[in-house]
Amino acid sequence: MVEPGERWASGPVTLLGDAIQATSPTGGNGANTALRDADLLRRCLTGGRDLLGAIGDYERQMFE
Repeated sequence: MVEPGERWASGPVTLLGDAIQATSPTGGNGANTALRDADLLRRCLTGGRDLLGAIGDYERQMFE
């Protein structure tokens, strides 16, 4: 397991799936992680917050 480092400043662009999380190259983990992350990002974006607030919420949850 990779320990998270410091959080970066939120902006209008973010990462999801194996672009941001270390995943095993077998078993479809990258695709499954990307789908899970995309759903979390969708929920944050449709939660009534502004764009930067929604991305910030998503990144905070990912960091935890």
